[in-house]
Amino acid sequence: MTATGEVGHPDLVGRDPAQFTTDVQAMLSHLLRRSVVVEHLSRSPNPFASRVPAEVVTAQLRDDITYKLFLKSPGDEDADHPDKQRRDRELLVYADLFAGRALPVPRWAGGGWNPSIGRHDLYLEHIDDWDLRYQSLDYWYLAAGRLGDLHRAFAQSRMDLVTRDYLPRFDAAYFNAWGRRALETVQRQSARLGWRHERVLTAFRAGAELLAVQPPTLVHNDLSAKNVLVDRSAQPARVCFVDWELAGIGCGLLDLVHLKYGLHAAEAAQLCASYYEAVRGADVLPSNEKELMAVLAACEIHETNVRLWCSAQWSLPADRLEEWVSDTEAAVRWIS
Repeated sequence: MTATGEVGHPDLVGRDPAQFTTDVQAMLSHLLRRSVVVEHLSRSPNPFASRVPAEVVTAQLRDDITYKLFLKSPGDEDADHPDKQRRDRELLVYADLFAGRALPVPRWAGGGWNPSIGRHDLYLEHIDDWDLRYQSLDYWYLAAGRLGDLHRAFAQSRMDLVTRDYLPRFDAAYFNAWGRRALETVQRQSARLGWRHERVLTAFRAGAELLAVQPPTLVHNDLSAKNVLVDRSAQPARVCFVDWELAGIGCGLLDLVHLKYGLHAAEAAQLCASYYEAVRGADVLPSNEKELMAVLAACEIHETNVRLWCSAQWSLPADRLEEWVSDTEAAVRWIS
């Protein structure tokens, strides 16, 4: 259903066939809003899954209809990741926060803690299409507009967010903590770049405070192109944001900056324009252009800090670390 990374392919989780059939039958009955009988099940690993086991479950129903579900089963993968300490967060986001709302996300079918496998099970409708990496730019702009719709919806119902204890608040302490992690990683790889990035982070403290006081909404917090599916069989095309395990409450522009990363300037500008149009009139954006530019720059520094922290685990070109540090030096100039 969605890419969760680029390395490795987890095996299917071992399950009791009879219990699994019973569970899927219940999930499909919930999703389809009618009682169904599953005659046969087949399972195939999600080819894009890298760490968390994920699969496509194909059910042959008694009425000769075939239906597919996406099943994700998070356990203790990435236990050292600071934002992945609640392994049930994504399940709760779908079951508690998204249920009953018209939002650009897959429909939740069911799930919960599965003691027989020691994992959480998350059942969703299967979206049989490709993510944004394989789509034309028109779909990127459509996705930006739908992101704006989602941010608008939760900006208008903020009490639904602040009462959810499974959603972290992205405050100044959060952003500064990521800055420290990034600095430690850079320093281990290059004393020269570490000295340069330390200067950036000193100036970034004002950016962390600026991000913390922005109007809050639901933030996906990992909105790269691989986590945006486009179902082109629907008319109009349907955008679905997936992989909500890092979600939290904070500045919505964090998602916009993540989504536009890697686009050329003109493409990024059009993508931003689609988002701005969607949130027009909602309490989501800064009140003036100068503050907007400063907030965008602060978001870019934070996103780069996360990448810098991950850099030691990735095989990168020799000059990539310096490029990212230079990016933060350019961005910090917009923060006064």
